Amino acid sequence: MIQIISDLFVNATILIASISISNILVKKLSYLLDKIISKFIVGILAGFLGIVLMIYSVHVTPTQIIDFRLLPIVLMALYSSAISALTSACVINFFRIAYFGLNFTSVTAAIVVLIITIGCILISKIQTKMSYKWIYTNILILIVGNISFILTLDCDMYGTVVISYFVGVILLSIGLFHLINSFLTEDIAYEKAYEESKKDYLTGLFNFRQLDESLNKSIKKAKEQNKKLSILFIDIDNFKTINDIYGHTEGDKVLKIVGNILLETCRSFDIVSRRGGDEFMVILVDCDLLEAKEITKRIQKNTEEYRHKLESGESYKVTVSIGISSYPDTTSNEKKLIQQADAALYRAKCAGKNTFSSAERV
Repeated sequence: MIQIISDLFVNATILIASISISNILVKKLSYLLDKIISKFIVGILAGFLGIVLMIYSVHVTPTQIIDFRLLPIVLMALYSSAISALTSACVINFFRIAYFGLNFTSVTAAIVVLIITIGCILISKIQTKMSYKWIYTNILILIVGNISFILTLDCDMYGTVVISYFVGVILLSIGLFHLINSFLTEDIAYEKAYEESKKDYLTGLFNFRQLDESLNKSIKKAKEQNKKLSILFIDIDNFKTINDIYGHTEGDKVLKIVGNILLETCRSFDIVSRRGGDEFMVILVDCDLLEAKEITKRIQKNTEEYRHKLESGESYKVTVSIGISSYPDTTSNEKKLIQQADAALYRAKCAGKNTFSSAERV
């Protein structure tokens, strides 16, 4: 009994360590490699985990051992893909036959692995809670595993082996389920925090940090695909006066209003962001200078027509000044786009506000 508990502890440790490491590794693979290739690699790694679990088998009796090679396959089927699950099954079966030889027991074990793999893949497609899927896969493993024990074990060993196997599968599955759930919860929290870090807290638009990243990606894509790209620098006219007369709360409302107008006026695939203060920036994807001017006119028209009402019933008009630059219409040097748009915005403000200016060709 002590040996069984000790071996189960070793298996649990192997699983916990492997999943903890793979939780980081799999994310990196998904970023670096093609999705199909990464699925094959993940399946191969899961297959190696199954091999390790076979090597560190649980000794039920001096002559009889059990292992938990099927659990990595369950993980692949439920959390990765059918490709990963089938790949891991093939790796495990290849090692089993190559290491122990081709005989009735190894062939039976290979058939069991394939049956359970296919079953787990089918279970993964069921529209139900993940906890139920774990229960269903465990039932499948225990039923099919029991059949294989009947075919390969002597009667005097059957009871001890089956009980040990059932207890081991159930305990390890419960542990794995909770471990993976904790990882998924952490991943969701991280993704949420990461997404929030890219947004402006007031308007919900992209912030300056995300703006820089989006601009670099958009310029790179435009150059690679030989497409045009324009950017707009937008400044709210007399924003300081609004804050001074109506208060900063009203000023914050104006920022939100202008942000919403920009989102509604620009195209769905354009990138709208707040640079800071009362300044905004829009990246117009696949857009030349002429079209950028048309979008600019619509932005100014929609902003000017909007009347913001105070609680007292009084309303006031908000206007914006806009500077435009375009790649490659105004410059073929993408590094000058920001400088050109900034200079064009300054000219628009100096021209009397509520107007726009475009950069000159360089």
